[in-house]
Amino acid sequence: LSNMSHDIRTPMNAIIGITSLIRHDAGNKAKVIEYADKIDISSQHLLGIINDVLDMSKIEAGKTVFKYSDFSILDAIEELNTIFHSQANEKNQSFIITKENLKHEWVNGDKVHLMQIFSNLLSNAIKYTQEGGIIQFIAEESETNSSTYGKYHFIVSDNGMGMSADFKETIFDAFTRAESSVTNKIQGTGLGITKNLVESMGGTIEVESEPNRGSSFEVILNLKIVENRVVSSTEQIEMHETDSDILDGMRILCAEDNELNAEILMELLKLEGAECTICENGKRILEAFEQSV
Repeated sequence: LSNMSHDIRTPMNAIIGITSLIRHDAGNKAKVIEYADKIDISSQHLLGIINDVLDMSKIEAGKTVFKYSDFSILDAIEELNTIFHSQANEKNQSFIITKENLKHEWVNGDKVHLMQIFSNLLSNAIKYTQEGGIIQFIAEESETNSSTYGKYHFIVSDNGMGMSADFKETIFDAFTRAESSVTNKIQGTGLGITKNLVESMGGTIEVESEPNRGSSFEVILNLKIVENRVVSSTEQIEMHETDSDILDGMRILCAEDNELNAEILMELLKLEGAECTICENGKRILEAFEQSV
């Protein structure tokens, strides 16, 4: 928390400051919308930092729960492309994805935590690479004697600012980053969580880096192969576009003991045409439901 205090305060101060600006410009709708968007961005960033702190405490306490399911490596890579292609474009960076020798597309593993690992690495690569730089993501399956598990290499590399040999020794410590006039302006939570997740999944992570020449992170994981994967009937069903009036006319019971959260919830549902009754807890919800019958 001491290391993260600056990163926590930065978005918090932005939220407090912009709230004051909204009061000042309350009559200017365009300004209020602009300020609300900025509060939203700062809030999401603050929530991400808090989640990282909580995730790290769970990992260190050995309480991380991994949920294994079948998923497609190619689908996961496409999701990463969707998420980070636009972010790279904003800095005029080239985001290159290479897939090599992926003989087994379907594997069994914890996709959520796997995506978190790659998201952390790609997010850092984009942050610490200059305008017009190059970010690469390589996914490769290598030969192995096992007929049950596939050995997958994932490499995230960039030609950004890189890091010194001394900092490479601490890059995977919790919530650390190199100190410089450039990095102090970049908010982030380090790669401690990433290393812990990789090792908890039985894998390894290594880094090669030189100052001003970029960095390369290699993650090696053994993932259980799913043979003869058959697409389930539910996956074959195309989801229709959500009906924009799906909540219109509904009567909803909600349990919420925080007055501010309850007020926000009621107003948001009202915008969708729904009537909302707030109860302070689940017992009150049950009583209200029984009385409505």
